[in-house]
Amino acid sequence: MAKVLLKRTEQHYADKFEEASEIVNGAKEDDNLVTQKISEKHNKYGTYHLVDLAFNYETPGDYMKAHDGKKDNVPEGQLSIDDVEKEEEIDPDSIQFEDMSDEGETQSEQKPIEELESELPF
Repeated sequence: MAKVLLKRTEQHYADKFEEASEIVNGAKEDDNLVTQKISEKHNKYGTYHLVDLAFNYETPGDYMKAHDGKKDNVPEGQLSIDDVEKEEEIDPDSIQFEDMSDEGETQSEQKPIEELESELPF
């Protein structure tokens, strides 16, 4: 699924309040503008203005409702969840296991556990 921009924040610098107002007025043309703030800041070089803008495009719920049931979002060659077939259920009682002992050894030729433990170095 492609990434979708839902929220965006911007911060702009302006030397004068008039410049900051122009930035806000330009941003008001976008219908998705949620908040705007002009902050006056001071430092040893003088006064400047920071403009904070926040845009909100779609909430995730609105996006999901708008694109619900559309298979066009699936890239070519990739299966959607609707295309995947349900796997067969396996009955655990029906599984048969093969004897995995070595070919040259039979059950009677294997050493008892007590003998194997006595051969351990510790």
